[in-house]
Amino acid sequence: MHGRIVSDWRIEGGRMRLHIVIPANTSAEVTLPGASLAEVTESGVPLAEASGVLKPVQRAEGVWLTVASGVYDFAYPLRR
Repeated sequence: MHGRIVSDWRIEGGRMRLHIVIPANTSAEVTLPGASLAEVTESGVPLAEASGVLKPVQRAEGVWLTVASGVYDFAYPLRR
């Protein structure tokens, strides 16, 4: 209704990379499976300092968060 939502992920150099685009006047819930809150970055910035990222929560399965409209590039190391 508000535009196209994009979600694209890849594993590169032992890191999970997730690229998302959320259209204007929209928010989205994002799950980062296997992630540690302290190790997630958004566009190279620690998650705690990232603009548009709301309510990040660490859970046993990974990190859950809400994002406002915009373009996001999340990255975090994969756990084995």
